[in-house]
Amino acid sequence: MFIGADGTVLNHADYRVPEDIPKDDWCSGKSYDTADWDVDKDGRDEEVYLDGSQTCKKYELHTKMDRWVTVDGKRISGGDTISYSRLSSNSPQQLTVHAEITVRVERITEKYDWDPHGRYGGGPSDGSWDQSQRVDDRYRFDRIQVSDSQEVVVTDAGDIDVEQTVVETEGNTKHLILEIQGPRNGRTVSQSKLEDRKLWSYLAMGSDHSVDGTWRTYSTRQYDSVTLYEPDGDVSTDPSPPHVPQTRLVGMDRKPTVTAVGSSSDKTQVIGHQGYNVDVSQSLHANVKITPRQPVAYERIVITDAKQPVTDLVTIHGQPVPVDVDTRVERRKPSVTIRQVNSGDSLQIHVEDPKTGQPISGRKMNLQGAVPKSPTASGNAVTDANGNVEATRVNAYVQATVDHDDFQSISNGAFYDKSSAERTFIPDVILLSRLHSLVLTLALITPLLFLYGYIRHFGFFE
Repeated sequence: MFIGADGTVLNHADYRVPEDIPKDDWCSGKSYDTADWDVDKDGRDEEVYLDGSQTCKKYELHTKMDRWVTVDGKRISGGDTISYSRLSSNSPQQLTVHAEITVRVERITEKYDWDPHGRYGGGPSDGSWDQSQRVDDRYRFDRIQVSDSQEVVVTDAGDIDVEQTVVETEGNTKHLILEIQGPRNGRTVSQSKLEDRKLWSYLAMGSDHSVDGTWRTYSTRQYDSVTLYEPDGDVSTDPSPPHVPQTRLVGMDRKPTVTAVGSSSDKTQVIGHQGYNVDVSQSLHANVKITPRQPVAYERIVITDAKQPVTDLVTIHGQPVPVDVDTRVERRKPSVTIRQVNSGDSLQIHVEDPKTGQPISGRKMNLQGAVPKSPTASGNAVTDANGNVEATRVNAYVQATVDHDDFQSISNGAFYDKSSAERTFIPDVILLSRLHSLVLTLALITPLLFLYGYIRHFGFFE
């Protein structure tokens, strides 16, 4: 079971007091010492109350419950809910909930004496009961501890590092390149390495967008029934108790997606990602209609048309982890020019930075209508130290295209976007022939145009 470094544990124990504890106060019957006296001098003896006694017992029930949780070498006290924070160990360990229930019954014994108002009172009403003694003692004392344990892994204590590069266009965010590093085994992430990683649910881009990751959670009813022990000793079973959720983790998406808040037409989207398969079994509850997919531990995510950078990585437990901007680069579109050399088929294609005018070397170029004079081993054209590619034209139409920077490696403090140039070359003899045809056509068309204008002016057809 995965838990967060900060969280809350529900900790409750139900109990009842044993039935052999007296529930009601009790008093003995009143006893009197009497004598026969002729009190009213009528020649007959009357019963006179000289003294009396009575014993009463009262019972007071005191209950106390102490609750606490032990995890990560810490003892955290609380009530029905116990909040904890700053757990640091990410190895499997025992989370134990405890409750110590104390039941104490105090007994109060009170003894009363009969105090007659007169020496020869005429009956009980001629006197009063006075307390002569009070004794407090413990009638019963019980104490019991109950506990329950579960093996847990604190995923928020794991390791993960997010490096963010922001590509800006005239001060506005354009691309986000996120490098997400965490423990892994070669090309996969095993169960043991998964326990060492922070598991995240989504990347927050302020309050406007989020990038949803692979992990989802769902909850099922933890208890099918509850046995209730009533104070009067009755026992009943509730077949439909309140929904105490048991949350489960499941992998759902194989690629990250952008969710817009309040703006469905926004263009922000993920245009590329890389990651590693997570080698972990997924067991679903019997009544859950979910199709799990193998989870992915993303290593690189590229987002386009982002209005602002990622601000937080939010774990599966809802804990935000701040994400900073590590690098900011400017988005530039290289300047590409095609120049004919010596009026022949030789061409020189030049690529330079549009802001600094400096040549851009090492740029892979795609050529149409021309072939590079010094291709690489794979047959590609690449700009030299002066930003040039020497080529031979094989068609009248030539196009040169340089691709955008690789998102895995951005250098020179700039992100170069895709850029292209094109040029059409017309041979001289074709150009002269076309010019002669154009002159003849104009000579033939001009009188017709004049005649049409003359007719329209004088209205011959009106």
